[in-house]
Amino acid sequence: MNHDMHGRTACMFFEVENLSSVPRDVYRSATKTMEGSNMKLVATTVALFLAFACTSLADDGTESLETLISKLETVISRTSSDHSRNDPSGFRDIDFSDATPKEIGTAKKKLREMIAEWNADAKKPFRGLKPKLLAAAQKQMRAREFDCDSRIDDKHVNAIIAFFINYPSLDPRILSLRFVDDKTVEIWTGEVRGPLNGEGMRYIARFEDGDWIVRSAGCWIS
Repeated sequence: MNHDMHGRTACMFFEVENLSSVPRDVYRSATKTMEGSNMKLVATTVALFLAFACTSLADDGTESLETLISKLETVISRTSSDHSRNDPSGFRDIDFSDATPKEIGTAKKKLREMIAEWNADAKKPFRGLKPKLLAAAQKQMRAREFDCDSRIDDKHVNAIIAFFINYPSLDPRILSLRFVDDKTVEIWTGEVRGPLNGEGMRYIARFEDGDWIVRSAGCWIS
């Protein structure tokens, strides 16, 4: 929180995660403790499902358990807050060595459901805007009606916009893209209505394994 010389609040910046991208009923604080705890909670869910499932299902898929775990870890990493992107998921700590084939099938089914749920939540529209305002903001974003650092290549700008389009739970009201380095861009979104009158989100886009990934890095209000 910043104050001017008269003690008036000039701007506040909150290190919290964009709640629009959080799976139903699980509101994650952008702290390593909370983020790691929730990942472990998901991992524990799988373990408990194996240990206490009343009905075991035959494996109806060709993907290995390791592949599905890797996919779920990727989905979680993409939708986590920026500073929690590399937190361990806890899935690798689960011991499947004594699981029966039917239990493995049950675990795979649950993992597929989790992947689908996380992806579905990431596709939900940004909750901070009504439909008409959301559509208008998305149109302006596609038209690149925002301030963009000249050091960011056009193809990278387009890729970042594409990520916002593919993950509509992110705030599309882009105000500016700021160059950090060749693989990092800072993004400010929201609305500035006047002096000390605005709000929005801060995101960090990182170039990882050939793709630009945008993650929440807090929200701002003035």
